[in-house]
Amino acid sequence: MIKLFNHHISLHAILLAATEVALLIVGGFLLMELMPIHVGASLVNDGGEVLVASLPLAVFLVVCSVGLYSRRVIFHNGFQASQWVTVFALMSGVLGIGLFVFWWSFMPEERFPFSFWAATVAMYSGIGLGLRFAFSQVFRDSEIFRKRVVVLGTGPQAQKIFRGSLEDKKANVNVVGFVGLDGQDSGPVRPLLPDLLHNSRYALADYAQENNIDEIVVTLADRRRPEGGLGGGLPVWEMMDCKLRGIQITEFDCFWEREFGKVELSTIRPSWIIFSDGFQVSAVKRVMKRAFDLLFSSLFLLATLPVLLLTALAIKLDSAGPVFYSQKRVGLNGNLFPVLKFRSMRTDAEKNGAQWASKSDSRVTRVGKFIRKTRIDEIPQILNVFRGEMSFVGPRPERPDFMEELEREVPYYSERHRVKPGITGWAQINYPYGATIEDARQKHSYDLYYLKNISIFLDLVILVQTVRVVLFGEGAR
Repeated sequence: MIKLFNHHISLHAILLAATEVALLIVGGFLLMELMPIHVGASLVNDGGEVLVASLPLAVFLVVCSVGLYSRRVIFHNGFQASQWVTVFALMSGVLGIGLFVFWWSFMPEERFPFSFWAATVAMYSGIGLGLRFAFSQVFRDSEIFRKRVVVLGTGPQAQKIFRGSLEDKKANVNVVGFVGLDGQDSGPVRPLLPDLLHNSRYALADYAQENNIDEIVVTLADRRRPEGGLGGGLPVWEMMDCKLRGIQITEFDCFWEREFGKVELSTIRPSWIIFSDGFQVSAVKRVMKRAFDLLFSSLFLLATLPVLLLTALAIKLDSAGPVFYSQKRVGLNGNLFPVLKFRSMRTDAEKNGAQWASKSDSRVTRVGKFIRKTRIDEIPQILNVFRGEMSFVGPRPERPDFMEELEREVPYYSERHRVKPGITGWAQINYPYGATIEDARQKHSYDLYYLKNISIFLDLVILVQTVRVVLFGEGAR
């Protein structure tokens, strides 16, 4: 994993993306040379190099938006047929539009080269499928780019790492083993390494060096220790020896955030929030984010205007009641504001008071089922973005009816109000629809990751990944 603009990205995904884009560019130039002479000559003479070099970047965004750079795909060839069919359809459209615009701009008198378009789509699809199959074979049992990790401790935090299946081949790390400490129950963690903290001060560092350990993850809850002692608490001197030999020392909370893209709510402390990198939204970031919101909201509104008009008409024809639905939500600094949505439920849906939406909710109308599944019901919130009450990307705004219980049950829940709520967010692309307190806890762990690492780059990642959520209806109710 590398940290790029405060966001952790798998090296395997970076290598796959870079290889794919490079092969698509090279393949495009070869295809341009091999095509019938009149097509190839026209492309060369009229600047086709720019087209051939730029289309792979558009295809990269398509592939990224459908989730084909995920670890599941890379390590287990785990993409679904529906994913590849969607990529093929989107890629065909993107290539067709790009090639048509180029042809119409530079060679309007020439016949559109359908053969070149079809050959390009076939070549791009073949490269994409072939690369993913090759990566799944090469990296499935490979230790390349995977850190070798020793976990210090066998308590609850260590058990969370064990249960998190980080020893699986699709993970970014290889957990070599766990080092037991005095007074800690070993629990279910395996394998337990030999006693490395009592025989010698240098035993842990020697073991790490001899076994090519890259990182030691500290999972201790009790960090106090007698000066110069070798038993109980945090083994300061042994860890210092490891650090001085070039072995990375990482706290559990930072490790969990890096590997899972979320914050572990049960273990973080106020001091971790205070002293860790992140959780800073400067004036410059606010200005940039506001400009980002206005730009993307304007573009998105123009692109979806026909959908908005058709949806409004469908709602009006389907059931009695208004087209739009306004609901109080909690925004920046805890201030209430009216969030605007397309009405997807009956007008008497909450005659008995506020309640979570359930799966196959009988209150949802026929049109409502479709617009909730495709997230079309959220589009009118663009008006909230224009008014400055919301951002395009951020934690989803919660209803005030549920806030008292959520703040009582979910640690640090009120901290989500340090930034503006969003139409989409990191929690929305990583966790399904939430309808319970436990769901709210899980989603908040992702929202805290966003708060800690907020950046325009992360916003762009979320926007691209939102396409996948909408296309496949992930987590919608």
